[in-house]
Amino acid sequence: MVRFAQATRMIRFAPTLAVIAFAVLAASQASAFDWLELPYDSKIMVRDRGFVAGVLAGRDVLDSKEKETRFDNFFKKGLFSEMTQESVLGELPEKRHAFFTRYVRAAKDPAALKRVNDLTLKIVPVLIRGVTRQGKHMDFHPAVQYTAVLILGELDRELGVQFGDKQPPKPLPEALPLLFQLYMANESSDAIRGGALVGIARHAQYSVINDPNGKIGEVLLSQIKQPLPENRDPSAHDWMRRIAVQILGDMGQSGSNPEIVAEIVRLVGDKNTTMALRCAAAETLGKFKLQPAAKVNAVALANGLADLAVDACVYEQRIVAQLEQLPSRRRLAYHLTCVRKSIEPSQKHVEEPQQKMLARIDTFVAQLIEEMDRSSFSDEDLYAKLDTISSQIQAAIGAGGGSGEAPTATPIEDTTEPKADEPTGFDPFGFSPDTALDARGHA
Repeated sequence: MVRFAQATRMIRFAPTLAVIAFAVLAASQASAFDWLELPYDSKIMVRDRGFVAGVLAGRDVLDSKEKETRFDNFFKKGLFSEMTQESVLGELPEKRHAFFTRYVRAAKDPAALKRVNDLTLKIVPVLIRGVTRQGKHMDFHPAVQYTAVLILGELDRELGVQFGDKQPPKPLPEALPLLFQLYMANESSDAIRGGALVGIARHAQYSVINDPNGKIGEVLLSQIKQPLPENRDPSAHDWMRRIAVQILGDMGQSGSNPEIVAEIVRLVGDKNTTMALRCAAAETLGKFKLQPAAKVNAVALANGLADLAVDACVYEQRIVAQLEQLPSRRRLAYHLTCVRKSIEPSQKHVEEPQQKMLARIDTFVAQLIEEMDRSSFSDEDLYAKLDTISSQIQAAIGAGGGSGEAPTATPIEDTTEPKADEPTGFDPFGFSPDTALDARGHA
């Protein structure tokens, strides 16, 4: 079950392709002079690249004012200034990736890493918010702003270890308040809000976000319950709700909040929302430390999980019928694994009939996932057995199980198969010179 266990990492931060078309784009309608660019010295990048790499690797030290200035200017007048140039807007995902792989994550000297973090914390907010000169406010290109938000969310106080004795990274604590400010600011565009959510989700995954007063939970719940705004792409809205759900799960502190628990339980069984959001809700439910104060609706909880198991199969049947594609065993395994993750913790909060029903579902789903995980089992095999599998899951539920509603009419979203190794820094909005939001959210 190794491969499908990994596949449950599906879409932690990577949305569907529909999200790339996040909004009506304004950059192509504006002249190059509408966006601010910083003075860029390309000679610094060529001259000092090796010096900076040596400092970060611990081969050189900043033992003079001249060296400190050279080091700082490489990032201020070189690397970050280059990102603001119109000529490289289409390369910003690669530029961001290079910043981390060549410099930040290659750092061996903690003092040098701290210096880069401190420089970035000073520069990045300026790139996001723009500057005011002689009473006139000027913004950087929306693609620059979005890239800067993603950089902010990827900064680490301690780097992770990927080989040998693997260790997760420890995100930079100073970045988290800035990410929340950007997410909550009224003037932030949807792209900035989305980028901030990506960063907050990374902090929730790799560190502890304390919420003693429940204020963060309330903010995330508001995002989850928010109706579709007039100018937002539905897929983008679903993705932002899904990230907020995942953050609550990784925080793990909301299991005593009855309003949050009730909304997550409702989403699991909501046949009018996407499978991706329902499965994210199921995963989050499995992470909650449910408390008596949460006042769990036991029937709604059990029926929602039962319906989700059935609907995961119906979803594959509808893809075959409507899109004339083969079903995906990886996708079905991911959906069913999300159900399994919720079953064990949920059984403690339901009555005996629901406990038995959930136990039957868990047993059958576990066997099914194990069968699909065999290398000899193909999508063609799943196609041949799909109707039988769906009937067997419904039989496992038994009489009186589930909500009793008709099979799901959930709209088919992106059918891309789950990826187990999607990078944390994946660019969800795919910005290029021709795909950028107005910084203030204007079309």
